[in-house]
Amino acid sequence: MTFKELRERQGFASGARLAKLANVEQTTISQLDAGKVADPRYSTVEALADVLGVTTGAVMRAIRETVKEAA
Repeated sequence: MTFKELRERQGFASGARLAKLANVEQTTISQLDAGKVADPRYSTVEALADVLGVTTGAVMRAIRETVKEAA
């Protein structure tokens, strides 16, 4: 599952809302969706996991899958 798929499955059709709630930049969400960030800061992963209601491991697996698909 890609990061975008995870985000959408958890009810965040828009990256903007997720960015606001997780207190990260909208560009960060866009880059994660596009597979342009392979190694995000742990604080970012933790904030996204909290808002998405999943583990940090689930977020990292989705990010890795997105990067793999984008390559």
